[in-house]
Amino acid sequence: MNAWTFYTVLCILRTAHPRVHQADKVITAALGNTVTLQCYSDKDNIYWYKQIAGQPPRVMSAFQKMSEPIFYKEFKTHRFWGKRLGSSSNLTISGIIQSDEAVYYCGAKAFYIEFGNGTHLIIKECQQKCFEKSTNQVKNGKQALLSFNYFCDRKVFIIQNS
Repeated sequence: MNAWTFYTVLCILRTAHPRVHQADKVITAALGNTVTLQCYSDKDNIYWYKQIAGQPPRVMSAFQKMSEPIFYKEFKTHRFWGKRLGSSSNLTISGIIQSDEAVYYCGAKAFYIEFGNGTHLIIKECQQKCFEKSTNQVKNGKQALLSFNYFCDRKVFIIQNS
């Protein structure tokens, strides 16, 4: 096999099997929830980036084999943490807030950084809903059940006995 053929085969194999894989293209989350973004790569150094629409990407963290993840600047909070296990470097965001909506990229570094396709985190809109039992039940001194949903998937029930 000559050098040209070898180089061509090497390029085809390299593009056929990406070295960085992000499992989810889109994740939808409600305010206050927790999400885990997944990244798979056999490289030793993995970095997570956050890119808000219209802005350049910002480095969030570095995951290196055999050590705890390092978080940078505004990402050094209790809301962000990660775990490196084998080829996976997962980033977890808790207490989701509106400004978390962005595209998150993981990148593997050897001589250059190779990026995954990105995971777009979309924040669900929340609406307040209130459902009441008939006012006749309350007037007649019977038990009334008020149920309302607020902050997306959280439910609160109030029971009052007269």
